[in-house]
Amino acid sequence: MPKVSFILPSVREGFEFNRCIKSLLNQTLENIEIIVINNNPDRKEFISEPRIRWANNFEKKFPVSTLFNHGVSMAESEIICLQNDDDAAEKFKAELFWYFLKDSEFDGIITDFYTNDGGKIIPCRAIGYDYKTMLMGNYIAFQTIGWKKSALKKISTIAPYRQIWDYATLLYAGQAGLKLRKLDIPTETIFLHNGNMHRSVDGLKAKIAEYYRLREEMGIPNLAQMKVKHWEAKLAKAESAYA
Repeated sequence: MPKVSFILPSVREGFEFNRCIKSLLNQTLENIEIIVINNNPDRKEFISEPRIRWANNFEKKFPVSTLFNHGVSMAESEIICLQNDDDAAEKFKAELFWYFLKDSEFDGIITDFYTNDGGKIIPCRAIGYDYKTMLMGNYIAFQTIGWKKSALKKISTIAPYRQIWDYATLLYAGQAGLKLRKLDIPTETIFLHNGNMHRSVDGLKAKIAEYYRLREEMGIPNLAQMKVKHWEAKLAKAESAYA
């Protein structure tokens, strides 16, 4: 049985996807599985490797959160790493999550990450178990969190497979009384893209609306205030460009 399961929804192909897969295959912990939920019907390249399990899902274009949930249900390991197909994991990521979670009282591990802008470290600044403080104004990336599978199942009882995403997942984790440990170690390089699909006007509006919905649902008026300001600034810039 693998010690760690990477869940990788795949909508991309080519350089970005190959860079991500290479980073997972080069993990220092070799006893892993990589579950690729392929939502790209035009994919021409399938990597043959014993640790990779392909699951094709072409019924329609699914939200990434739905693909994550499908992958979690397939996972054979108790330790889950969610992964974006255009980012790259540090080579010790699986080993670090396994080491700190395997016999731990904690349900998950939050780590830092790099951006591709000169390798600058962006800290998550998680503070204890105070989820409201942690989420008020600091950027949390879901692919820098390692989970016990049993913890993700507890979250699904609160919000049945509605959203496995950064802020939403952590909010539901708080509701479920889960414990997360913060490590000041970057485990991921997150590559920033100008003009990718999330920068479209409709996409930006949907992201902002989701955060406002979460604010009302959770009763946290300032939830993710820095991130919301970031997306609202992007939206204003995008709308002016299309005006």
